[in-house]
Amino acid sequence: MSYCESIGCQPMPVYRPCSYPPANLALRLAATLFALLALALSLAALPRAVGADTPQSVAIIGDSMAKGYCRGLRRHLKGVEGYALNCWSHPSSGLTRNDFLDWDAKLAGYLSETRIDIAVVAFGANDAQRLVLADRILDFDEAAWAEEYGDRVERIIDQLSVHGAQIVWVGMPISRSARYSRKMARLNEIYAARTAARGVPYLSIWEATQDDSGRYSAALPDATGRTRVMRDKDGIHFTGAGEALISCLVLARFPGVGDPGTLSRSC
Repeated sequence: MSYCESIGCQPMPVYRPCSYPPANLALRLAATLFALLALALSLAALPRAVGADTPQSVAIIGDSMAKGYCRGLRRHLKGVEGYALNCWSHPSSGLTRNDFLDWDAKLAGYLSETRIDIAVVAFGANDAQRLVLADRILDFDEAAWAEEYGDRVERIIDQLSVHGAQIVWVGMPISRSARYSRKMARLNEIYAARTAARGVPYLSIWEATQDDSGRYSAALPDATGRTRVMRDKDGIHFTGAGEALISCLVLARFPGVGDPGTLSRSC
């Protein structure tokens, strides 16, 4: 007789795992699909890596200044793999005259047709004028004008951000006319404030387009130090050399670039 039998101990009970009712497979499947969709959307919002099979799509958006920067970027990126340029520029347009061109609607149309990874935005050349609203007219010097114009800047930023594009907002340069320069400086203050509010990089080109004494100069050193005529005869726009100079500054703000000389020997 064993010791356990001698003292009358009972056999140990056999434990079996609990049996739960099966989970709702439809709910589990729906949750899994939702998670996969969220992941796909988040990955789609990320910029594609340079050198991938599909190049990064770059859009230069804005007025006649943007058109010049697009020309400069095309020259710098000629033969460089990894980028595809789209020039969405409309001379004489801006953010004040929706009756001439409604940039909210125009940009929405562009983005519905083309995937953009990097957006270079430049407005201002035509924007120092009255804002005509449905119920009132705002003069350029009014505080309400700056508030309304700033809201329009942020709407452009918001569209591009929702699309998943990384944005570089380019400010206006110093100009030959002191009166016009004061107006452009006011616009630059708005651009700087509203881009900062949205966490978007703002590229000031004011200092890069003035001489050592802080004044307008049509002739400036290029990337190699050679003095070139950078500004057009109107004292606002750039020559080809000027477009190349500003485009080098823009390239330096492209994600992962830093030194534009790695993409273009002209920088």
